Order: sequence, then C-alpha cells, then structure tokens
Amino acid sequence: MMNNSSQGTMGRSIGCAAMSFGMAFAAMYAQAQDAYPDKPVRLIVPQPAGGTGDVVSRLVGQRLAIRLGKPVVIENRPTTY
Repeated sequence: MMNNSSQGTMGRSIGCAAMSFGMAFAAMYAQAQDAYPDKPVRLIVPQPAGGTGDVVSRLVGQRLAIRLGKPVVIENRPTTY
C-alpha cells in the first residue's frame, strides 16, 4: 500500500514523462516560420515632408532597417484639421 507522498511523487513523475513525450512529439512536426517581417516596414509620419518629424522618422527608419534587415519606407501623411 502506498502512502500519499509516494502517490504524489509517482503522479508527478508520470506527468513529467507525459509532458516530455508530448513536447518531443510536437518538435518532430514543428516547422520553421519565415522571418518576420516578410514585407518592407511602413513608418507613417502624420506630418509634412521636410519637417522635424520627417527627419527624425528617417533617422529612426535607417536604424530600424539595419536592425531588422528589411527596408523601412517612410510615408508622410499630413493630417488636415
């Protein structure tokens, strides 16, 4: 006859073994994903071209393009009030 502590230990052992088996089984069927982002990144600036916001966004876009390895397109869309 088992006491409560040995039943708990055995239950945990079976649970860990089942989880390990499940993870190994899932890893066999895992597929690599494409690199994200898969398109050029659009950075929308709500100010007209040539302004401070445009200059700063272009500087940020250059650094972001280097870091992501993808082109960054700056789009100026001035808003009307």
